[in-house]
Amino acid sequence: DWIRAAVRRAAADTAERVALIQEFFGVALIGEAWRFQQALILWATGDNGKSTLMNAMIACFPAGTCSAIPPQTWGDGDAISGLVGKRLNAVSELPESDILASETFKGIIDGSAARARPLYVGGYEFKPRAGHVFAANRLPGTTDQTPGFWRRWIVLRMTRTIPAGERLLSFEDTLLEERPAIVAWLIEGARRALAAGRYT
Repeated sequence: DWIRAAVRRAAADTAERVALIQEFFGVALIGEAWRFQQALILWATGDNGKSTLMNAMIACFPAGTCSAIPPQTWGDGDAISGLVGKRLNAVSELPESDILASETFKGIIDGSAARARPLYVGGYEFKPRAGHVFAANRLPGTTDQTPGFWRRWIVLRMTRTIPAGERLLSFEDTLLEERPAIVAWLIEGARRALAAGRYT
């Protein structure tokens, strides 16, 4: 009985994880991720599919709408200027340094006005709209231990190691065929999250 119960719990957790991924990337795809005021961190050691997942999702976004700017650099107005007009900010390997500009981090995640200052150009204000997803082997450090900082994170622990025989070494051709179906699936996730007002 306890084995059947454990299998049921694992299956339910898997369904919730898939729903979260569908909703998070779907909401980012339509440019509304800032409404949820949370960033997603895919936390695990290697061989678990987090890079493949991120690459597949990035491939579903229109050209020029993704960036890869780690939050450790967000205290720099030049760095955050790269978020202007982006729908997804996907960092495949989160640096192990601490996030020092926690107030800027919170503001970027929740879509508050930010000041960009590209090199050799006057500064300007913009409202960040991107969803932020980070792959990491360890959780980021910070001196900010307030609930306001930590409630902006969704930590998705990637617990399964993908056996060598199941790894996709090149999925570009398959992805090209499946992209319309994946985009439709993401839009359904966005619809569900917007209706609920939260992620699964």
